[in-house]
Amino acid sequence: MAANLTLCDQLKVILGQALQLPSFELDVGLLDAILPRLVELSVDTKLLGELSNFRYQLHHTNRKLDHLLDDAGRTQDAGALARNAGSILGTIAVLEGSGQQTLPPLLEARIASLEKPVRGLRRFV
Repeated sequence: MAANLTLCDQLKVILGQALQLPSFELDVGLLDAILPRLVELSVDTKLLGELSNFRYQLHHTNRKLDHLLDDAGRTQDAGALARNAGSILGTIAVLEGSGQQTLPPLLEARIASLEKPVRGLRRFV
């Protein structure tokens, strides 16, 4: 999550200045790999839902970046490129809201619940 938010900061600078096109995408690999397994194991539906939304927004941003690069190769219309960049910046704002405000307390609460000792279980040595 933190690595992708750092990439989002870099994208905002690149797209805001409109001096160059981004040459990287957001990293969805880890969430693609672990989210299905988390769904099997976890009962924290609120956290799972937010992780799924974060993952979707990462994929959505990558699709928009692909579209931006495709348009840049086909047209010299600065207005079209600016609209695409604005659309990407809007999606980045959603990602940042999730990654900076919504997910951290959900993750912290989940970790805290996992660290609590389970009542009724005895420790065997």
